[in-house]
Amino acid sequence: MEVRVAPGDGGVVLTVSDTGTGIPPRSSAVCSSASTAFAASLAATRLRHRPGLVKELTDLHGGEISVLSSEGEGSRFTVWLPVGSGHLPPIR
Repeated sequence: MEVRVAPGDGGVVLTVSDTGTGIPPRSSAVCSSASTAFAASLAATRLRHRPGLVKELTDLHGGEISVLSSEGEGSRFTVWLPVGSGHLPPIR
């Protein structure tokens, strides 16, 4: 597993890559979105109790999730988050 964090496109890019089994093409209907695929991949990790947490936090911050995966070659999940606090609602 490789984890990288770097600046990119006015925000921060977190990339998690592995050389595992990848997501089979037949699962594409089940994992029709990157966030669903990301949540599904977390099912086997310590975050399995809250697989939607990454999506919730990404959405809260106006970010994006994407995935590239090939069966038998692994997957790469990318989370982009804007920097600063201008995208957040005011504190009440």
